[in-house]
Amino acid sequence: MTGARKKTHGVVYTPRRIVDLILDESGFDGARGKIMDPACGEGAFLCAAAERILAVNGKGGAALRAELETRIFGADVDLRALNECARRLSAIAAKAGLPPIKWNLRRGDILAPGAAGDYFGRFDFVVGNPPYVRIQNLGEERRRALQQNWKLCACGSTDIYIAFMELGMRLLKEGGRLGYITPNTWLKTQAAGDLRRFLRREQAVKTVIDFEHWQLFENATTYSLVVVLEKGARRESFALAKGDDCGNLRRLGNLPLAGMDDRNWILAPAEDLQKLRAMQKNRAPLETVAKIHVGVTTLADNCYIFRNPRFDGEAALIRHPLSGAETEIERAMLRPIVKASVLKTAGDEQDRYILFPYQKKGGVNRLVPEGALAEDYPLAHSYLRSVKPALDRRDRGRKNPAGWHAFGRSQGLDTSFGEKILTSPMNRRPHFVVWQKPEYTFYSGYCVKFGGDLRWLARCLNSEDMAFYIERVGRSYRNNYKSFAKAFLRRFPIPQPDISPSSPALP
Repeated sequence: MTGARKKTHGVVYTPRRIVDLILDESGFDGARGKIMDPACGEGAFLCAAAERILAVNGKGGAALRAELETRIFGADVDLRALNECARRLSAIAAKAGLPPIKWNLRRGDILAPGAAGDYFGRFDFVVGNPPYVRIQNLGEERRRALQQNWKLCACGSTDIYIAFMELGMRLLKEGGRLGYITPNTWLKTQAAGDLRRFLRREQAVKTVIDFEHWQLFENATTYSLVVVLEKGARRESFALAKGDDCGNLRRLGNLPLAGMDDRNWILAPAEDLQKLRAMQKNRAPLETVAKIHVGVTTLADNCYIFRNPRFDGEAALIRHPLSGAETEIERAMLRPIVKASVLKTAGDEQDRYILFPYQKKGGVNRLVPEGALAEDYPLAHSYLRSVKPALDRRDRGRKNPAGWHAFGRSQGLDTSFGEKILTSPMNRRPHFVVWQKPEYTFYSGYCVKFGGDLRWLARCLNSEDMAFYIERVGRSYRNNYKSFAKAFLRRFPIPQPDISPSSPALP
């Protein structure tokens, strides 16, 4: 399969130790039950299942052949992968001395309407590594069909693997078990909110093994967990474990499903959850006393942001991103800008400026129309025209409704200016910097606006409480970096601040 098709179909091959872990945690030992992998690819799970059936089955040739033909099922969209799956299964059977077997392998899009209806309610085990494909990477027709036919994918920036989780539950008999490895993003993202609510309502979760920032797959960066669901079990709690990339597991006991917050499932031992609850007493969520904003987003930083421009009166000399030539534009078009993701201290020397084709009108920054830009700032207009092909490629070529010369997003045009506390989107530890130069905008991070003492608030945000909180509430990334995104920061509990009534309103 080509690289493009791998991206479209979400192909990631599963290490054998993960296959065995899922089969073990699901309870499939080969002695009983029909097993289905609805995205079987080249058969990692089905081959392991066949080996387990052969290992425990004492029946003769014809009976054993019947066992394999009636208990192992797979489906995939890729004919080449299915053929390889059949070849590998047949090699396992031949090694056991069995005659040729007619494998139950189905080609096609099993998520298509009616494609799997005859399979619903038939299986004791559904296992696999379903494809991970964001809805934005699907064609319009398939995207619409996914949202219309799978309830858990109806809203938001969903992913195909969520539809496979819903499919898997439909394929199971009552009491059957699903064992998947998936991205761990469904624990926290808004798009997976319906999935979290479904699992809590159905009390279907048996086991969760979170691998956090550890990488399990070759040639693919993904943050994974293993989940085992049991249809109709009505479980009040689930077993929690944490794993690493060496096969080590830490069993952390059981968590009550009723205690899971539909906004964000926090997978932490009971004592850590108790401490988080204690932190919330007599404290207020950050979002109730301060405003959290993202910086400006151009979607073409190399065309708008420049290092060390040279100023000469009303002129500014910048380095053209395409030709490398020194190019003159009007100095009035530039604003100083901070890159929050690399900021260490408030005293760091700043050498970045952003071409800011906006003017304040009615208290807000509005895009300068192209005609006015050409008349009042002809050098900046000429420069922007020279990079217009690059600007037009933003957002996969979709037309920018604000104007071709506008930033890729309108966020932060006003809120990024002023005094603030800045932080990177990712860090190993809390690192919040008080920035008291209001003329600076920023990008690549978040700011906190506060009507009280910024330094007091920064001490709260840089505290050990924040480190403890974000370690358990936020998402983990490679090398144990933690997400300091607004979605996690906004609920951080801080002591009630003393804000003077005369303090200015927060923008």
